[in-house]
Amino acid sequence: MSTVVSGKKRVANRRKARRKCIFTRYAIMASTPEDQEEGERLAIGILTDIGPDGLGLIMDTSIKSGSKVIVTLHPQTEHERQLFGRVIWQHPLPSANRIIKEASGASEFFRVGVRLDVDNEEQNNFIKDLLSTLHE
Repeated sequence: MSTVVSGKKRVANRRKARRKCIFTRYAIMASTPEDQEEGERLAIGILTDIGPDGLGLIMDTSIKSGSKVIVTLHPQTEHERQLFGRVIWQHPLPSANRIIKEASGASEFFRVGVRLDVDNEEQNNFIKDLLSTLHE
C-alpha cells in the first residue's frame, strides 16, 4: 500500500489498515522457497492477525524483509493450507515468552508482517472466506 501526495510516495500506516485480530492463535510454519529447496529448518510460530492483504505473525526465526515466503496454516493436519507472500517488515520481540513458550528451544522471537500475493485469485478467495467465517 502506498499513497502519492504532491508527487511524493508515502507508505500507508499499517496500523490504520483494516485487519482482523485472531482470537484463537493458529499454528503456522514459514520458510522461503530457497530454504525449502535446501532442506533448511522451517520457522515455527503463530498467526496473530489477518487482513485481505496480509498476515501478522510471531515466529522463532528471522526471515529477511523483502523475501518471498510460504506460510503454512495448520501445518501437518488435514486442514493444512499454504499461503504465498512477501515479508514486508520484521522486528525482534523480546517479550514473546508470554505468548509462545520456549518449547522449540528458540531464545529470540520476531514479529513479522507478510503481504500476501495479490495475483493469486484462489488464495484471495480463501482469505475472503476465512475472514467472513471468523467474524460472522
